[in-house]
Parts: sequence; C-alpha cells; structure tokens
Amino acid sequence: MQIEYSNAKEISNFKSVIGQLCLLDNDPLELLKKLESIFLKNNLPITGKIFSVFKFLHPDYDFNFSKDSLVSPMLKYQPSNLKKTNVWGENVWRDIIIFSDLIKAAIGSNNKSLKDYIENLEIGNQLFLDISSKFITYEQLDDHQKEVMKVFVNHLNTLYNNTVTGKSETNILSGDTIKDIQHLVEVFSPNGTVSYHLPDRIVKMYFHFAGFDTLDELKIYLKEKIQKADVRNRKFAEQEVTLEVGDFIKGIKEIDYLHNILQNGSVAKEFLGASAGGDSTPLDTDLSKILEKKESIERMIMNTPSKGFGPIYFLLKNDERFIVTRGPGGKEYIPNKFDRKKMEIFRTMEDNHYGIRTGFASSEINCILMEEYDKRVGLEIALNGFYIPVADFSGKVVFTPNNYDLLRRKMAGLSYYEEEHYSFSKEIDLISVDSILEEREKGKEELALYRKGIYQAVQNVLQKYDLDLRTSIGNDLRNGFVEFLDTGSTGRGTYVPDDIDFDFVMRLDRSILLNHSNFENLKQDLLQAFHQKDKSDVIDGQFRLKKAYVEGIEVPVKIDITFTQKTDKVSYTTDLAIQDCLGTIKKQEERKYKQVLGNIVLAKQILKQANVYKPSRKDSTQGGLGGVGIENWILQNGGSFIEAAKSFIRVAEGKNFDEFKKEYFLWDFGSNFLAESRGLYPHDNFVDHMNEVGYKKMKEVLENYLLTLNNNSSLDVERADVLSR
Repeated sequence: MQIEYSNAKEISNFKSVIGQLCLLDNDPLELLKKLESIFLKNNLPITGKIFSVFKFLHPDYDFNFSKDSLVSPMLKYQPSNLKKTNVWGENVWRDIIIFSDLIKAAIGSNNKSLKDYIENLEIGNQLFLDISSKFITYEQLDDHQKEVMKVFVNHLNTLYNNTVTGKSETNILSGDTIKDIQHLVEVFSPNGTVSYHLPDRIVKMYFHFAGFDTLDELKIYLKEKIQKADVRNRKFAEQEVTLEVGDFIKGIKEIDYLHNILQNGSVAKEFLGASAGGDSTPLDTDLSKILEKKESIERMIMNTPSKGFGPIYFLLKNDERFIVTRGPGGKEYIPNKFDRKKMEIFRTMEDNHYGIRTGFASSEINCILMEEYDKRVGLEIALNGFYIPVADFSGKVVFTPNNYDLLRRKMAGLSYYEEEHYSFSKEIDLISVDSILEEREKGKEELALYRKGIYQAVQNVLQKYDLDLRTSIGNDLRNGFVEFLDTGSTGRGTYVPDDIDFDFVMRLDRSILLNHSNFENLKQDLLQAFHQKDKSDVIDGQFRLKKAYVEGIEVPVKIDITFTQKTDKVSYTTDLAIQDCLGTIKKQEERKYKQVLGNIVLAKQILKQANVYKPSRKDSTQGGLGGVGIENWILQNGGSFIEAAKSFIRVAEGKNFDEFKKEYFLWDFGSNFLAESRGLYPHDNFVDHMNEVGYKKMKEVLENYLLTLNNNSSLDVERADVLSR
C-alpha cells in the first residue's frame, strides 16, 4: 500500500517490478523509502535518479554474465588495457560504462532536466563567487536568485552524499546557505584549497568517463550534438525514405512512450524505460536488423521481430556510429580499447535481433516511420527541440522541416522551450484597446482582495490538517504541503472585466486522496470556509461554486476548485505556458504586452457575446475554443485578433468542420493538469473542443468582424455590437 501512496509516479507506475525487488531485500520498507526519496526531491537530473534506482535494485548486478549469455560483450569483459591497472573490479567497470551511456543518451536527447541541472550549477556557482567577492550580499539577492542558491546547495550536497566519504557522513548541511556552500566547496576541493572552478570539478568527477572534464566541454557537446542531428535530418528529408539491408528498426506501441524516449533516449527496460522491468536480453535496448530487401517498407518491417511493436518505428541507419561486438552466428569481437564515441551494438537471439548497450539518444534516430501519420508525433518532435523526419510506408516524408519550423514559430515566447523571442503581428496595433485596459486597471485592487481572502481561507483549513499552503507548482514531492494554483484567466491577467471568476487546481498528496474520509472532511471544511451549503455546486467531487463568500467582502464570487494528485509528471502546465509567453512579451516590449492583452480580451468579449465561447463539453450549443483556447489562439498568431481571425477563415474557406479539423491545429504547448487522471494525451488541440455548431457560428462571426473592419476602419472595433450587423 505504501507504493500506492507515493507521489513519485515512477514508483507507482512501476509498482509491480519495484515491489517484487523490494520484497527480496532484508528491509523492504526501508529500501522503498530510499527509492522514493530519490524522486521526491529535485536534487538530481533524471539520469542520476534512474541510475541511483538501478543501483538500489541491482547492487551486485544480478544478471547472467556467463560466457554464453546474450548481454553486452563489453559488460561481460573488461577491456585488456583496464585489466592491467587492477584498479577496477567488473562491477565498477559496469557502473562507469552504464552511467556514461545514460548521460550521453540524455545529453544527446536535448534532455531538459540535465540542461536545467547544468544551468543551476553554472549560475549558482557564479552567485556564490559574487557573494564571496563581496560584489553582492546574500540579502540583496531576489527571491528567484535565492531559490537558485537553495537548489545549488541541495545539488552539491546530493552529489557529495554519493561520494565514498559522503556516504559515511551524517548530514553536513547547517541551514545557512552561504556557509553550506563554502563547506561543500572545501570538501569537493582536489587539493584542499578553494581556488578552483567548482563546476569543472563536478563535471570531471562524474562525467569523465562519458568524455567530459569541463563544463564547457559538456555544453559544447550538447549544442553540437543537437545541431548536427537537426542538419543531418533535414538533409535526410530531402529525398524519399528507403530501407536498406543492414538498417536497424525499433518499434514502440504507444505515443505515451514517445515523449520519454525523445527526452531521455531509448534505454533498456531495467532503467525505467517505456515499460520498466526486464527481458531475456537485459541491459540493452532491442532493435531489429533488416537482412533482405523487400518490395516495400511495410514488408521489410513486418519481416523483423519489430513487427509487433508498432505503430511508431524508429529508423537508425547502419553506419560508422556503431561498433559491432557480436555478429551473425553469435561470434563475439571484443575491442582492446573502449571507444566512447561509438555505440556498442550486438546480435542477441537471432541474426535479425540486435541490442544497443544501455540505450541510445533520440538524436541518433534518422527517421520515424508510420503507416498512418499521427500529428501528435510531429508535436512531440517540435517540443523536444530538433527536427526528426516522419515518413509513411511509401517513403514519403509527411512531417517535413517546414512543418517543424511552423510549430516552433507557434511556440514563440515560450522560454521553457528556449524560444525566448516573440514575433509580433504587423496587425497588432490596428485595434484600439485603451478602454479595455482602463476597465481592467479599475478592477485590479478588487481582484487582489478576493485572491488574498481565498488564499487565507484555504490556509486556515489546511492548518487544521497540519498541511502547508504553496501557491506555485514545484518539483518537491514530499508529503506535508498542498499546492493551490490559480490556473484561470485571473491568474494570467487575461480575464474579461466585469466577468471575474477564479479557477484553482489543488494538488494533494496521494495519501490524502486515497484516505476517503479524511479527504471528504477536508473538502467539507473548505466548503464551510466559503460559506457554502448548496451541494449542487459539487460536481463529480470537484467544486463549481457559483456564489462563494470571501471573508470581508460582501459580494460573492465564482470559484472553481479541481482536486488532483501532486506528481512530477506535470511541471509546465497550460496556464504556465501562457504566463511564460506573456512574461516574454512583457520583457520584450511592455507597450505591446498591453496591446496583446487587449486583443485577447476583445476576442473573448466578441465570442462570448456571439455565444461561441465555451467548449462543447461544457455547452454543446456554443462549441467554442474555450477561454484558454482563445488565449493560445491569439498568442500563436502574433498577439493579434485580426491575424488569428484571418488564419481561421483562410483555412475554413469551403470546408466543413471535419475537413477543417484536418488542417487547422491549435496546440496547447503546456500540459493539461487532468489529462493523466483521465487517461488523455496531455497536450490539447483546442480545435477538438469545438463542434459543428460552434464552427459554423465562429466562422460567421469572424467573417462579419473582418468585413466590418474592412468597410469602416473608423468604427470603434472594441464594440462587440459589430456582430449584430
């Protein structure tokens, strides 16, 4: 049951294999506690967490490494030049090679967790040096910088705890950030002094055998690896795709696995891969080898062991990237030297069944093959940050470099995806939004009072259950605090004046959600805090309060609260993506930021008055994009309502709704909070929220709006009564 209560999704998702292995330990609960702690704090990049869990579960490498086994020959035998040193035993050698493989798979996959880790190491160290040099004091740092320093301390401490000396010490942290960093700098010192470059020291200690001794080497490799893959793949897409004898194919069954593979690389099941566990050829990721030419791509794939693992197939061309250590017939070829630049590939069960040791980076994928293209695959590639072609079984490239570039342009302003420049539409200033902005300004103070009162009411209830309130999403999954997140337009500043309501998501520990009576008591206390007696405002366990009262304010307000589990699977949500984009716009040009807000509010006003606003699941007579859909629509069209309307009408010309949906996509580049609990894909296409009724209505509304603008440019276009014409 303790596995069920875990907030760490890796623990609960793979509860079967983890549970079985824990039961073999002398103290199963203690082992589970250690495993869980790896994921509950954000002190290691995901690669470090994966390797730590692997070592906990397989400390003595309980796999068959006999002469005739099918595992990697490099893991069975140490290269002769290392044997001569008599320094490493076989398991230490295996640790080194597997950890190095995982690091290179992550770096070569543009892994965000590792990139964030590197960035914190660099920025945290620089802040420490600035404080040590008295350029600035710790007290002068802003809240974000202090948080960076806090994370920096925890990163260093976790790394130290994994050293031989650190494992034998008790907690060395005092709670004083600067003193703790000074102490950690001393214990990491190669010579007892503090005059060295700490990030380089860390990189050399942990990444040396992956080929990196300095932070710059690591950063340059990451940048060049991704750039080279992007250039190579764009060139590959210029011609029809063909399969040749010797090429390798890997199939995956679910698109749910694709994001993880693109971000972390395709790794063996033992490393919490797509479906954690083990198989008959452990410590490698399986591929099929094309042994003979057939008349079609489909026939060649269906003639391999990968045939049952589609519908998504990775193609890796057989080239100089690989070193073969076991070939046809099972003959092994053990190199004298360990070549870090090549991937070890070897025959396993048959001549068409091969494995790559540990795994491979997604930048090694030459192409993705699908019988029928799924647009979500193209989206996942764009989110990952470098181009990979997608081709159908005829060899036609169906996700082209232009398709990729268009999606990346739609992501303008999203710093999370390293798109830190926003491109404004030339038509952004054609609409006067001054009166809208004035109305919004008038309501700011009232809005702040409501929000303060809501937070205080929730905090009072949580204190009764010994829980703390946090108002922002985080990666710390320990029990004892609740995340209460303002996910609505009020939190983003995109609300329509005189139509204010609040939308919150309350993220709770799994242990609370599974304790039915305790959870219900907490919800009842929340209802009382907002002076609610009408049970009809609780729908499917979620709060949809039409008249909630906040202490000190006489006028009631609408408050929606959605309850969900606190996990690390959602860190960049729908509302955070919009806030990210608006934040970029504001930093870039504040005047245009206000103009963009005005365009968003105007679009909402016009579509609300036309009764084509709410999504079809909430109101089938409207069948609109919904408020957050409209915000994305405007932001993905240069911040201009005019440009957004034109893009809609241009595609809609002469098409029914089904035809329109095949061409017009409006993706949510953040993740839907509730997608996982509902078994849905996390990135909404807001056009799917519409229906035929809403499509026809919206098309008519936008045509009339654009016609009015064209015919009478002097008209005050803020007035929604243009729709009555």
